[in-house]
Amino acid sequence: MKNILVAAVGLVFVLIANGQTTYNSQIEKWRTEHQAELLGDSGWFTVAGLFWLKPGVNTVGAGPDYDVQLTKNFAGGKFGEIDFEKGSAILTVSDGVNAVSGGKAIKSIELLSDEKSDPTVISVGSQSFYLIERDGRVGVRLKDTALPPKMWTQFAGSERSRQ
Repeated sequence: MKNILVAAVGLVFVLIANGQTTYNSQIEKWRTEHQAELLGDSGWFTVAGLFWLKPGVNTVGAGPDYDVQLTKNFAGGKFGEIDFEKGSAILTVSDGVNAVSGGKAIKSIELLSDEKSDPTVISVGSQSFYLIERDGRVGVRLKDTALPPKMWTQFAGSERSRQ
């Protein structure tokens, strides 16, 4: 009887240890995948700004003189304008700026937000932006895949921050 009890207790410990190993493996897998998502080209660590649109003309360009401020990675000054009226946003790109949406060069395009479908994504160099709707407001979310490396390495979960 004593041998059976010892065997049962041993089996319980083996099952607990095996369950803990499986649990730890699942957690580590989730952490690795989540970190890759955060640090990826479309992850949260590429977010460079959020700019709420006002009715009328909203200027887009690099620097503090613009309503929607692209990062310094856009060296062209003025990018264009977003005319925002009654929930409709029309982007007009300035001459000489090579903007792309859906793989095609654009000069003027209606911007669709993330509210009802996939948003219209505008790309120029390392930057992209699109409309978001939150709590009745419409804004431009700006991303830049070429943000300074320190932005990425300050993330405590990053392998880069551990080097």
